Amino acid sequence: MINNLPATRLGRRGALALGGGLFATLVVAGCGGPSGGQDKAAGDAGMRTVQSFQGPVDVPSAPASIVLVAATHLLELPDVNAVGLTEDPFYQGMTTKELAAKYAAIPKIGTPREIDYEGIAAMAPDVIVVCMPAPGLTDGSGNLERLAEIAPVGAVPPKKPDDRLVQFADLADVINQRAAAEALMARVQQQATEVGKRHAAFLKGKKALAVNSWEQDGTIAIQYAGEWDSTVGAMIGMECIQGGKLGGTYAAEQAVGLLSEADLIVVGGNNTGELAPLPDVKAFLEGKLGQSIPAVKNDRLIQIPSGGDRSWTLAEVVIGVLDERLTQLAAKA
Repeated sequence: MINNLPATRLGRRGALALGGGLFATLVVAGCGGPSGGQDKAAGDAGMRTVQSFQGPVDVPSAPASIVLVAATHLLELPDVNAVGLTEDPFYQGMTTKELAAKYAAIPKIGTPREIDYEGIAAMAPDVIVVCMPAPGLTDGSGNLERLAEIAPVGAVPPKKPDDRLVQFADLADVINQRAAAEALMARVQQQATEVGKRHAAFLKGKKALAVNSWEQDGTIAIQYAGEWDSTVGAMIGMECIQGGKLGGTYAAEQAVGLLSEADLIVVGGNNTGELAPLPDVKAFLEGKLGQSIPAVKNDRLIQIPSGGDRSWTLAEVVIGVLDERLTQLAAKA
């Protein structure tokens, strides 16, 4: 059975957390994106230029009203004056109670695919921040341009698919909060380093894979190095098996063979804020096929909350969960 950790709400902050592709190294120094925005000439007092998906954009140096499109995680920074944001199920459960309450209190402006443009216009924001990729905005529909008719748009893409945590600093730069973002990132990375040192001996030579379920049709999603639920493990030195297919979804029979190669299996959580697997994953791991997997038989499952591939606050929580579980596993080794 999956009894490594109790099902607990994530209202508390964990000691450390998840990183940007559970198993890829992240470095704050470069921040994976453009350098900080440049102040404009004296004639444009109060404005600065930032790099956006559509090229250089002039934005206010101190925006008093901000709309966030798929960029809810900027609420983790201090003094973000968000007047509207797109709906984000992730923040309805899988984060801290404080952030969930902050998210709930801000008016919603639809989803990234179905944006309430009239609602945004009525808010008269100083700037609109878009976290890329944002389905429905960059498919030639002209929707990004439609947003730009309302206010300056800072649309920031990741430099590569597994850089969504590092992308955080570039998003923050649009609202002139890169320094605050880098401070948060550095703090979490320092915590990750400490946890990594604590568990280096146990992790040495061990390979991990992350598992979850996306379709709820009985198939199992195997996540290799640099993917979603495998992100934070990389921050503490957990080595994930490299794979040739991103986000592979497999029938249960196929998943058994792949997961049998792993010494540790990281189990992604559901969207309720509890440390509990999705029903398909739970049924698979507790069934006959799952019980034939060595890491399952040897109780080397690590249950984590999903979503930490873009939230540094949740990454903190996940690192704490990893620290606790690895301590338990090392004691039994």
